[in-house]
Amino acid sequence: MATITSAASGNFADGATWVGGVKPTVGDTAVAATGHVVTIAASDACDELQNTGGRFVLAAGVTFTGIVRGGTGTRTLLYEAASPGVATVIGSVLGGTTNSTTAIEVTGTGTLGIQGAVTAGTTSYRDAIRITGNATVSVHGNVTGGGSGGDGSTAILSTGTNVVLSIVGDVKPLPSGARSRTVSFSGGALAITGAVWGADGPLASAGVVLGAGPLTCTVVGEVRGNAISPAIAAGAGGNNITVTGPIIAGSAQPGISFLVNGAGIIDVTGPIAAPSGLIHPIHSTNTDSGYVLLCSDLEDGNDGTVAVFARRIVHADKANHLLRFANEAGYPTGTKLVRASLDYASDAPAEGNVRHGVVYANSMYEGSCRVPPAASVMAGVPVDNTVGTAALTAQEVWEFVARTLTGGLTVEEIQSVVAEALAARAAASVESTGAQIAAADLR
Repeated sequence: MATITSAASGNFADGATWVGGVKPTVGDTAVAATGHVVTIAASDACDELQNTGGRFVLAAGVTFTGIVRGGTGTRTLLYEAASPGVATVIGSVLGGTTNSTTAIEVTGTGTLGIQGAVTAGTTSYRDAIRITGNATVSVHGNVTGGGSGGDGSTAILSTGTNVVLSIVGDVKPLPSGARSRTVSFSGGALAITGAVWGADGPLASAGVVLGAGPLTCTVVGEVRGNAISPAIAAGAGGNNITVTGPIIAGSAQPGISFLVNGAGIIDVTGPIAAPSGLIHPIHSTNTDSGYVLLCSDLEDGNDGTVAVFARRIVHADKANHLLRFANEAGYPTGTKLVRASLDYASDAPAEGNVRHGVVYANSMYEGSCRVPPAASVMAGVPVDNTVGTAALTAQEVWEFVARTLTGGLTVEEIQSVVAEALAARAAASVESTGAQIAAADLR
């Protein structure tokens, strides 16, 4: 086993790139020295990549096998390929020991697959992976947050606006002492198959911090708060969060927390049960969080702790299960709690198909359909969720026909009008006859 340092910029496979003239291989650690750019242009392997001020560049179509560790330079491995370029790293990705560095930086729009665990560095801004381009990145392995020193480090820091990031593995902080977020995601689609936990160390951030969006976050696994931070902290904007699994409050922090005002959807398949101790699985103290909650099993704690502590949140019980609350007095001042059986905006019915005055789909629409009362509909005719009760007699039908034909006159008024008409006709006849007699020649 040897540590082999670059002698100049060049191709990884070229012996002239390396001190001693021999390329690194399995059992060796490859180090990119200051100012050197070493390109991995074909699939290759060694025990570990590091840097002391230089960097490696991974080309599209290439698989590198080995650990990638942050060093003293800004990045150890750069992947800048554009879509449809695809590359793979088989091995762990580890943040380093120098501030403001990262092990892997993804700047392009291509696809990068990582088959191995991802772990942040020990103190300030020693990230394992940074994604600045709108790339597609998949991680098959557990993702672990950084240590307790400085301002903390992030295992995966994604600042692109339309990133596709999938993680098959748990997203958890470093046990005891982590103060940094594990995943920070600004925009696009984030999918996690595994548990998401908040941190329990001093000044910890959330396990997953969601930016302003718009974005989607899907978790297949439990979402658990911890002593210091929530598992997921949702920012402003259209953050649509889907959780297949339980949402569990920690000893002092919720499972999901709203950091700032925003609007979006939380779709949960699994229980949201509040423990005792006034810690809520879903929590917001903002004045207008504006979220729609779709769930099928929501239960407050036996000491009155509410499962959802938020203002202006719509409950849509998608499975027709009972939504249970200790009492609505347990919600913050200004809470507007609506229980409905409506899906969210993308599947919402037309306004003409919703009862007039009903606000639905996260307050985006208001129904305009006016439904007559049963007493105004003929008996037996379906209306709303019942049938009409109005029964018409023959006299009522006759009176309706008469009113329609005569402009609403009563029988007496009709008789008076007829009499006046007959009298006028008789008078006109007499006058006409008199005129004819006067004009006649009687000689």
